[in-house]
Amino acid sequence: MFNKKDEIDILDAKRRESLANGDSVTEFNILMKLRFLIKDFYGENSPEYISILNELCGCGKYVGEYQEAKEAILESLDIIRTNIGVNNMNYASSLLNYAELNRFMHVYTDDVLNMYKEVELLYETLNAEVYSIAVFNNNIGNYYLEQNDYANSFECFKKSIYLLKKTEHKIAYATTLNNAVIPTLKLGFDCLAYEYLLEAIEIYKDSVGEEHSLYAAAMNSLATFYYENQQYHKALETYNSILNICKRSFGENSNHYKRVQGNIDVVQKRIASK
Repeated sequence: MFNKKDEIDILDAKRRESLANGDSVTEFNILMKLRFLIKDFYGENSPEYISILNELCGCGKYVGEYQEAKEAILESLDIIRTNIGVNNMNYASSLLNYAELNRFMHVYTDDVLNMYKEVELLYETLNAEVYSIAVFNNNIGNYYLEQNDYANSFECFKKSIYLLKKTEHKIAYATTLNNAVIPTLKLGFDCLAYEYLLEAIEIYKDSVGEEHSLYAAAMNSLATFYYENQQYHKALETYNSILNICKRSFGENSNHYKRVQGNIDVVQKRIASK
């Protein structure tokens, strides 16, 4: 007969399997179960509970479960403030997670930008490790990108690429390369954008395979590259090839699925107008 710790371990193994497969919908459902099991077993002020709240927020934003994600991250921040304070990496990581949740919800207020800036200051003060600084630059690069601030976005991504290139974090490196494609294109550096894209695709192909959501994200960038270069039929074919991967991985309520479907609609209208 399983005890509660056994149940936690079994569910966590299933969660990690879902994460490896890029199945964020299943991962989110497992995290919802783990949240209450871990709180009951380890206690509401435990590092394990803080960690699962952050995992729940991180996954929830990808599948469009924003209310659950917000409740989780606000609880995490409250626990940390009350028991540890704010001058620590746990607080900085949770605050960055909350800023990212707001970005996914398309909230671009001064308060959200100030969250990013507070995290940046904390990382400097606490001498954060290279990987954390690289992740921060990738995240704020996406924030600037979604504000169409391509110059600042490009600089942040360049910084992240430089920091990650010589580390063992190859998937994180590929993700930043892929994220950098759009601002690089918008600034007119087409050849560099294509280099970033090909390198990201090769890393994803070798590490996670062609059915993974990360590979689909790179193919989405390839479709955008085709579109920007007026190769509309190639763009449409590529967007269509990844729509089901996004649906399976994140669900139809996710930004990823809606973005690809929206891109398909735009390209179809462009082709029809020719």
